[in-house]
Amino acid sequence: MSRAYGVMQSGLFVLFAAVYCFDPSPRVAGGEPLMAVAGDVLCLAGIVLLFVALRTLGKSLQINPAPRAEATLVTHGVYRRFRHPMYTAIVVILIGLVARGATPAAAVIAAATIGFLLVKAVYEEKLLSAHYPEYEAYKQSTRGVLF
Repeated sequence: MSRAYGVMQSGLFVLFAAVYCFDPSPRVAGGEPLMAVAGDVLCLAGIVLLFVALRTLGKSLQINPAPRAEATLVTHGVYRRFRHPMYTAIVVILIGLVARGATPAAAVIAAATIGFLLVKAVYEEKLLSAHYPEYEAYKQSTRGVLF
């Protein structure tokens, strides 16, 4: 089941990228000059957060929600504040891209991707709680995806 989440996430990312870049429909979401600048800022912030999270996670990184057997629970760096900084970064990037200007299809796929990440985070937290006895205490002191 865990692997299916990773495959579905990758598929949503590819689908969003293809539609965002190649859909010839008019861009109806975002696109105004101020929204485009805000979108650029959000995309940049999301990219920075993503790279910081990747670097902090190190060898514990994997796309599937189940933790690796040899992985340790990462609670330092950006993980001190967010349990899911990579998901948060992806959400911020998607919102930024829609703000820059998106077709209706791209906006819908972005929303579906965000919804999927929220569901995946809940599933991942169940697996992390089962794998790491200290996860519940960590969960109480951090934010999830944005909140």
